[in-house]
Amino acid sequence: MRAHPDLVVQGAKGAHDQSDFLLVRVTASNGLTGYGEVSATPLWSGEDGTTADHLIQTVLARRR
Repeated sequence: MRAHPDLVVQGAKGAHDQSDFLLVRVTASNGLTGYGEVSATPLWSGEDGTTADHLIQTVLARRR
């Protein structure tokens, strides 16, 4: 969803009018659950949802 024109952030790298996020839920072996997010906006954060998901699935998922 695009931001209302009054809420668009302008910076040296251009306008930031859309924010995509990747959400992750982590559950520890003791049942404790936590949540995290990735601001998946390459121009601003240097990360995109595809590479963040790949890292989560291949490096962080089901570590014991």
